[in-house]
Amino acid sequence: MSWSGALRSERTDGLLGSPALRILVRFPGPVTLRASRLKWFGVLGISAGFTIVGLLIVFGSHDVVGWLPLSFFGLCTLVSVVALLPGASTLTLTRENFVVVSLYRRWAMPWHETDDFAVIHAGRRMVGYNAASLGRKRLGRANLAVAGRSGALPDSYGLKAEELALLMTLWREMALK
Repeated sequence: MSWSGALRSERTDGLLGSPALRILVRFPGPVTLRASRLKWFGVLGISAGFTIVGLLIVFGSHDVVGWLPLSFFGLCTLVSVVALLPGASTLTLTRENFVVVSLYRRWAMPWHETDDFAVIHAGRRMVGYNAASLGRKRLGRANLAVAGRSGALPDSYGLKAEELALLMTLWREMALK
């Protein structure tokens, strides 16, 4: 199926004029999407602020309770700094698969093993999907029970969750033709 054929689908009404359309027309790719730097700068700012509060509690009043926010938000600060580094968080779409890089950990998922991309609510809005290989693993079964999908993308890569779910669905359909 060509991208223009996919656009004639009833499911794509909201896609015209969206950033997802500019991505879909680049099929068969590869197309690499990056995590929102604005989001990670926000996480960095909030985490750094609470880390400083923890430091002030620990070193100002010598209260042991200060170690809790210092430890947790210090770790969040470190993670957000790493996430802001080039290549730390990407989603690459190709004809064969999609490749996720999250904090420099990389995994690929072939399109023929996936289906049912949809927005899920697991503490936040995410794009979930079912994958045969994940559904056989304990974590995949737990994810399925909790969120209704065996896997999820760790970011929305600058798109709304609904746009990313539709993009993934249409890209998969074209890749399997």
